[in-house]
Amino acid sequence: MTKENTDFVTLYFDIPKDSTVNLATLGRSLIEFEKLAREVSTRTDPFTRFDLGFERTEEGSLRLITRLKDKISEAKLRELARIIVAALLLQPIVGILSEDAWRAILERAGYPQESMSSEEVNKIANELAVILQDETVKHSRNNLYTTLEADETIKAFGAKPDSSPGKPKTLVKREQFPSMGLPDTGDIEADPIPRTVTTNTTLILEKPVLRIASKAVWEFRMDGQKISAKITDTEFLDNALTGKVSIPLIEGLEMTVALEDHQEFKDGVWQHKSYTIVKVLNWTKPAYQPSLSFSDRSEDENDNN
Repeated sequence: MTKENTDFVTLYFDIPKDSTVNLATLGRSLIEFEKLAREVSTRTDPFTRFDLGFERTEEGSLRLITRLKDKISEAKLRELARIIVAALLLQPIVGILSEDAWRAILERAGYPQESMSSEEVNKIANELAVILQDETVKHSRNNLYTTLEADETIKAFGAKPDSSPGKPKTLVKREQFPSMGLPDTGDIEADPIPRTVTTNTTLILEKPVLRIASKAVWEFRMDGQKISAKITDTEFLDNALTGKVSIPLIEGLEMTVALEDHQEFKDGVWQHKSYTIVKVLNWTKPAYQPSLSFSDRSEDENDNN
């Protein structure tokens, strides 16, 4: 039976002390990293099949150690780990680079500079030039750096082709994230990146939905503008809709809420997608008796579809 070998790639997220990386950022980063790694593997050796598994995290700045496994030689697996890191961290190339410039680049990616012949340097440089023109590699890499840029907690990002402790030799700083996208991607653009901004704010009720439904949207005014929002505060809904607490669900009711603004980064700006009220913190009766304006119709008719 052919022996299965193992090598590692460490992803390093530089974050402030006592901070945490958003789970959505982490998940999407790993997905895009896996897409890039698998495409690089296919380009390097189309017959390679490897298992890319999550190994562990370590204390300090977040370090994710992924495991490469396959029934190829240790030397080939080590070479694959190095070229994945190089494809991930290499600055977009402009013009022709000298051998010395390539040696410096490859050393930062984990290659042993002192033992590499000119032929080996040229071979790796040519492989990387082809890999970095691959549309899947461009797409996944652009998505990865757009994801990192959207999370303000991350101050730098790096990777290295082993599981040793400490920082990688090369860290891409936050201000470099926008420039790490590979050019000439044609029609392929980074996928929209979602984020959620939560604030405590006061809304004026215009039209409630007088039944509990997961997709029901209530209508409000916020700073004079009409908005629609789902309410996921089940305690408030139960109290208000069953009469346990006397909450006048009438036009003009002021509600102080924790409001989630779900946004998407598209066309260079954050664009609003939807609102969710996750907690009703307080409410105040209107100073006058308004006309009733409510709905027990199912704005959430899709619930029944």
